[in-house]
Amino acid sequence: MLAERTVELTYDLAKEQGLLHLDLYGETLIACFDCQLKHRAKAGHSLLNFLDTHKGHDLYVLHPVALRQQSSLGSLAQSFADNADVKTAWGTSSAVTCSLASKADNTARESTAVDNSTNKYLDALVYLAIALQAGSPANEKAVYVWVYGSEDGTNYTDNATGSDANVTLRSPHNFKLIGVINCPDSGALTYKSHPMSVALAFGGVMPRKWGIVVENQTGVTFNATEGNHTKSYSGVYATVA
Repeated sequence: MLAERTVELTYDLAKEQGLLHLDLYGETLIACFDCQLKHRAKAGHSLLNFLDTHKGHDLYVLHPVALRQQSSLGSLAQSFADNADVKTAWGTSSAVTCSLASKADNTARESTAVDNSTNKYLDALVYLAIALQAGSPANEKAVYVWVYGSEDGTNYTDNATGSDANVTLRSPHNFKLIGVINCPDSGALTYKSHPMSVALAFGGVMPRKWGIVVENQTGVTFNATEGNHTKSYSGVYATVA
C-alpha cells in the first residue's frame, strides 16, 4: 500500500506518529502544498520549526516508498523549493578596547563599550589571552571576566562608564560573570579563555551596548606589553541557507 496520506500535522501528532525519528526510515519529505515548499525531514528542531511555520496548511507526509514509486503527489512535492534552514553565522573577529598592560593584582579594568545597535548581533563571543609577568600565581590564581550592559546606550551597570578605564569593583557588585581564566603555573605564561557568551549573561538577549570588566586575581601583575594581550569578540547572527 502506498504510504502517502494527508495529515493535519502538529507537534503532538508528529511525536505520536514517530515523525521526530524519520531519519531512521530514509529520506522522508514533509510537503506544504499551500506554500509549495518541501522539508527533508530529520529529527530535531528544524522539523518542528517547519511544522509550526506551516501549521494549518495542506501538508503531506511523503514516506520513502512513495518517493521510490514516483507517485503523482511525490513527483509534485519533489518539484517544490526546499524550505530554508536557519543557521548560525559569525561576524569577523573584532578587537575589544581594554588596556591591560601592567595591570596589578587585585585590580580591574573595564573596556570601551561595544555598540550593538547597528549590527544587532544575537550574541557576542568574547575571547581573551592574558600574558602574566614572571612570578608565581597565588591566591585565587585566576582572571575573572565580567560583563556590563546598557539598556538605553547611556546608563551602564554599576559604576561602569563605557570607557577603557580602571574600575573599582564594589562589594558586592552587579556585573555578570561570563568566564574565568585559571592561571595556575609560574613562568610568565599566556593563558587563553574559551569563547564566552555575552547574551547568556542577560537572559539570552543582547543589550544595546555592552562591555567587559577584567579582574586580575592571579597574584601576579599582567605583562607590561599591551600587544601581548588579546581582547576580541565575534558577533553571532542567524542566516538563512
